Amino acid sequence: MAPTHRVFFVPGMFGFGKLAGYDYFNHVRLGLEQRLRARGIEARFEDIPAPPTSSLRYRSRVLASTVANTSGDSDPIHLIGHSTDGLDVRLVLSPSVNLGLASEQLAWRSRVRSAISISTPHYGTPLAGYFTTVAGTRLLYVLSLLTAVSLAVGEPSLAIFSRVVAGIGGIDSLFGGDLKLFGRITDSVLRFVDRDGRGEIADFLSKIRVDQGAIIQIMPEAMDLFNATTENDARVRYGCVASASPPPATMALARRIRSPYAAFTVALYSTMF
Repeated sequence: MAPTHRVFFVPGMFGFGKLAGYDYFNHVRLGLEQRLRARGIEARFEDIPAPPTSSLRYRSRVLASTVANTSGDSDPIHLIGHSTDGLDVRLVLSPSVNLGLASEQLAWRSRVRSAISISTPHYGTPLAGYFTTVAGTRLLYVLSLLTAVSLAVGEPSLAIFSRVVAGIGGIDSLFGGDLKLFGRITDSVLRFVDRDGRGEIADFLSKIRVDQGAIIQIMPEAMDLFNATTENDARVRYGCVASASPPPATMALARRIRSPYAAFTVALYSTMF
C-alpha cells in the first residue's frame, strides 16, 4: 500500500493558517492537490499554527510539536515554509539544534523528504532594523490591521479607509502618537468585520503586540550568526523559491490614484522600499 505523504504548511511573519475566513495557503494547497493526484500520490495537508512574530526558536518548537502530534507513525513528511518560517524549517531540521524538546518530539525528522522555503530572508532583511524602532512597530501594526481587514472583507471601503486615516491623521502620524490611539483605530475598523472574524483578528493583532522576537532575529547581522550555526540535514532535499518586488517608479500612475486605499498603500510601499 502506497504511503500517504504529509505536507505541512508553515505561514510566515504575520502569517496564519486561516483568519476571518481567509486561507493563507489556499492556492498552494489546491495546486499541489491537483499535481499529486495526477501522479497517483495521496497526500494530507496540515497548517502549522505559528505565532505571527515570535522568535525563531519558539516558532520552531511549535512546528516540531505540531508535526510530532499529527504526522502519523511512518508517513513521509514535507515542509513548506513561507517567509520567516522557511528559517523555522531550517532550524528545526538542523541536526545540532537545541529546541529544548524531548527526543520523541523530534523523532519525525528522520521521515522528512523535502523542505521548501518561499520568499525567505535567508540572509536577513535591512527592513527588519527599521521595524524594531518605535515608529516601525506602529507602522507594522497598522499594516497588519489593514491587511487582516482586507482579507476579511476585500479591499477596504472608503468608510473603513476613512476611519484609519481619520484616526492617524495621515502616514506621517504613524511616526508619533501613542498606543491608545491604535487601540481606538482597531476598535473602530473591526466593526466592519463579522463577529467571529472580529475576534480572530483581534487575537492575531494581540499576538503581534506582545511578542516581536523574530523581527530582531531576521536583521542581516543576526542572520550571519544563524547561517554559521544552522546545518542542513543531508537526508533532506532542500528547495528555495525567491521573489522580488518592483521599484515604486515602475507602477502605473493610474493604479496609484484609482482609490484612496490604493494611494495610501502605494505611499506605504514606497516608504518601505
